[in-house]
Amino acid sequence: MPVPDNDPLIGAFTLLYGTLPPAQARMLRTLTLAPAQIADLRTASALVGCPAPEAAAALAALAGHELLGEEPPAADGTPRYRVPGRLHPRLVQLREAVDRPTETELARARLLERLVRLVDSARALLDPAGGPAPEPLPGPLRLRSAVQARQWLLGERDLLLGAVADAIGQGDLDGSAGRLVTALLRALPLTGAAAPADLHQLHELVLRVAERHGAPRRAAAALLNLADLHVAAGHWEQAAERFRAALEAAREAADEPACARALEGAAGCHRALGDAVRAADAYGRALALRQTLGDQPAEARLLARVAEAHVAQRRFEEAEREYRASLAVLRRLGDEQGRAAVTAAVQRLREQVDGGW
Repeated sequence: MPVPDNDPLIGAFTLLYGTLPPAQARMLRTLTLAPAQIADLRTASALVGCPAPEAAAALAALAGHELLGEEPPAADGTPRYRVPGRLHPRLVQLREAVDRPTETELARARLLERLVRLVDSARALLDPAGGPAPEPLPGPLRLRSAVQARQWLLGERDLLLGAVADAIGQGDLDGSAGRLVTALLRALPLTGAAAPADLHQLHELVLRVAERHGAPRRAAAALLNLADLHVAAGHWEQAAERFRAALEAAREAADEPACARALEGAAGCHRALGDAVRAADAYGRALALRQTLGDQPAEARLLARVAEAHVAQRRFEEAEREYRASLAVLRRLGDEQGRAAVTAAVQRLREQVDGGW
């Protein structure tokens, strides 16, 4: 909350601030851009564009003057500090009065790029075979082991998500924000503790950027990922709504594979909700697209799904016809495991019909 001008704290702060070396004063102002106003030498050095040891010394000096509060250290023991809430509004005023807007934007951009490199380096430690490792960070900034990388990702998760959310509001930083989202989506699941809510938030942010930039293909991908998260949670109606929105975006982008995936996902939701008629219709439309694309494994799968929807409607002849069409495709593909599964489904269908079902 804003501090009244007659607050004695502000009077003392003004006197002390005037005695700071210019580099420390600038760092104090710039730390108001840190996620949740919490910083360590990794984020502080990026924000002000200085070497890590210099940033560490400035942070310690500001904490010694009681202009920064001390926070629990990062996973590797790196000290962390917070801008006091009562000083934050006045420091923002000072930053806006003293620092040029271009300097502020550059500081934000440097921070995002630093976070991208840190998250990528954590991902590389957790999954060395998952792709080329990023260029190593300078020694004082580096994460040293997979255990440390996991602890750092989990310990900084809220701040990293906050950094993305802050950046999305800066239109000219969408590129950096998008790279950070991508890095987090690759790295967080490797911790084994990625909350679905975190992944949902990240995909929502991707969707916001895509919609703002008029990028329907990217919006469709985000909507499909959000729908999949709802499916995993058993939220069938919400998932169906996301799949329908994804279908619209994919059509706008003329992305037929995404259209087919959205239709198949929506069909699965209708099936789970007990609406076999709508499930059969959506599966059928997805099937037509996959056939046009020449995707035979998907064609075989969808023929079996259409058959299952017919079974639910007690349209047994149509179901057996689709099952046999699926078997024909699987035979051409040489997929013996798939053929065995569909053959078993046909056998069950015949037993049900013979039993008077």
